[in-house]
Amino acid sequence: MTRHYVLLSIFALSTAVVAAACHIDEPDADDANEDDVATSSDAISPPTYTAQSFSTAPSIDGQLGEYSALSPITLSGASGSAEVRAGWDAQALYVAFDVTDGALLPATGSESSRWNGDGVEVMIDAAFDRSATADQNDYHFVVTSSGVLADSRAWTNYAYTSGATVNAVPRTGGYRVELKIPFASLGITPTAGMQLGFDVAFNDRDVAGGTLNYEDFADLTAFNNPAGWGVLVLDLSPPPANYGTTYYVRTDGGDALQCNGRADAAYPGSGTNKACAWKNPSIALPPSGAARIAGSDTLIIGSGSYEIGSGGYMQPVPSGATATTRTRILGKSCSAPPQLWGTGGIHRVLNLDASSNVEIGCLEITDHSDCVYNHSDSSVKCDSADAWARTGLYARASTNVWLHDLDIHGMGARGLQAGGLTDWTMDRIKLNRNGSAGWDGDVGTGSSSNPGDITIRNIEVGWNGCGERWQTGEPWACSAAYGDGIGVDTSAGDWLIEDAYIHHNTSDGLDLRYMDGADTTHAILRRIYSVANAGNQVKVRGNSLIENSVLVGQCSFFEGIDYMTSANSCRAFGSSLLLVLTGNDVATVRHNTIAGEGDAQIGYTEDGNTTDRIYIQNNVVVGFPDYFHPGSKTLFSGGQAPAVKSFSGNLAWNVQTCPASGTICGQDPKLSNMALETFDGRPLAGSPVFDNAPLISAVIDDFLKKPRPVGAAPDIGAYEVQSP
Repeated sequence: MTRHYVLLSIFALSTAVVAAACHIDEPDADDANEDDVATSSDAISPPTYTAQSFSTAPSIDGQLGEYSALSPITLSGASGSAEVRAGWDAQALYVAFDVTDGALLPATGSESSRWNGDGVEVMIDAAFDRSATADQNDYHFVVTSSGVLADSRAWTNYAYTSGATVNAVPRTGGYRVELKIPFASLGITPTAGMQLGFDVAFNDRDVAGGTLNYEDFADLTAFNNPAGWGVLVLDLSPPPANYGTTYYVRTDGGDALQCNGRADAAYPGSGTNKACAWKNPSIALPPSGAARIAGSDTLIIGSGSYEIGSGGYMQPVPSGATATTRTRILGKSCSAPPQLWGTGGIHRVLNLDASSNVEIGCLEITDHSDCVYNHSDSSVKCDSADAWARTGLYARASTNVWLHDLDIHGMGARGLQAGGLTDWTMDRIKLNRNGSAGWDGDVGTGSSSNPGDITIRNIEVGWNGCGERWQTGEPWACSAAYGDGIGVDTSAGDWLIEDAYIHHNTSDGLDLRYMDGADTTHAILRRIYSVANAGNQVKVRGNSLIENSVLVGQCSFFEGIDYMTSANSCRAFGSSLLLVLTGNDVATVRHNTIAGEGDAQIGYTEDGNTTDRIYIQNNVVVGFPDYFHPGSKTLFSGGQAPAVKSFSGNLAWNVQTCPASGTICGQDPKLSNMALETFDGRPLAGSPVFDNAPLISAVIDDFLKKPRPVGAAPDIGAYEVQSP
């Protein structure tokens, strides 16, 4: 069956770039103190970078070799990327940017406008007082791609002169910037362990008058917000004396006899053991025999296409020696990532089985077949002769791993199969159109729990349970064989998931149903847009916080598409949000916009006991005809959980029953689009949600990361309207 699929476009609003937004003053916001009903791990943890000390000051020449042993901050934007590293000595802070950008258009004019073109920014809160807007302790440095500096204090005081030294050097496909900021100009004397507020960013404008794109370390939409900046820690230890060896892969490289892999150069055409790159990553990590890279080494893979699996899947990535000297497998360019494609039905393309202290970034992982593993239709089912692979990335018993800028799609079964994880961080990941699941957390009984911190930001998970036409990227052959977007097995840990787009998966969208429910286990979900998944949009067990999210339970979307039938629609009664309690749990659901056709928009199972607490606060809930009983409307909330439930500040529309208190019932919320298929929860003029919610001091922004509150009081729901 051939079908054209149309994606909803609403989520683009959450990532839309407003050119000047990062440079205007934000309105004051309340401090992010916890309110008395939030979970114990409710506070937002700012990103932290540890700057190591230099024994010899770097030369400010724009060459950046002195920074190579330092861990990078990786920023990836719409048409460019940057790696940022920082170090220090007793005199100065040193910040180095290596920016990939194929079209440079630096800003000109006064200091106050130099952000408005290609360049980089550094922001420092010297007092670490995290004020809502910049004060006299906050400093801002902008360097254009042509090397022109603008420095200011309290954001707009350009009379301030820092004495900073700058060098910007063009390179093929981009530029480098090196910046030395004297500590004396910040009014501080550096000491080991000192913490400073810190953010770095790069700006990118490709054509005059075009959109200014930007990316920053703290993931802000408005930079004049020291409260939202990350943290810089001054570490007295020097950069590692031996981070490891850097090896290279490129399409014009040689084999293991021809090249030693230690130079980013083509094979010259003759000779052996030449200083040139290997031609395939599997030379570094062959299926059998000794690996050619060791722990804490770096493998840089050039742009292009690389077949993986002709002799079996690669052996595991060697563990890094320490948490700060990770083994790194990196694409050379995040904007043009190399493609690793599996063949021969191999179980995995990348292998992190028992691999710890690892960084994987800037890669596309896929296969070159339309097939789906174990599909019910033999014409769709994968054959061993096909150019397919089962799983994009496999991990088990793995600690301290950073995945970033990965696009894993079109696998025969799973994009990611990973369990038994401790302290994993995932940034800017796509898991789309994989035959059975986006992320399957089951790696075997007793091996799948994930202790420690699991942090996931900026992830898209869509069309899993469907195959992919590998040459066009179109989803096809969608079926009900599993199909979760993200599904974990029994798991511990503190989970933080922010800025996730989870859509059109053939079972549940985000399934944390099998969290272990322990008092020490928590799941914090912020700014989740989950829509048109065939089961629950989000389900979570145990202590949880769901905040500033938009959940649209069009759980019948797939009915009649490909191999999907009515029996596959609205599984687990199709609740847009399903809470599972276990005893002594706190589940807080606040400032969300929730709509759908499942039995209840907010469901809670019969598990748990009266020690559980459910707080439902400041949500907009919109009902539709119940999929299972079309003559009835869906419930606002429902279930047999014995938990004590509290409702406040909500608005309910078109639901079968409305909570007796704490909810405005029967008022049209006047949202931008109230049709389930094209639902858009942004309030229109005259909406009763405006300035109508009780203040929750811990909630300082909205679904679009805009300030909250604006006006006399917060708005109900996920969106805070920024102007009348």
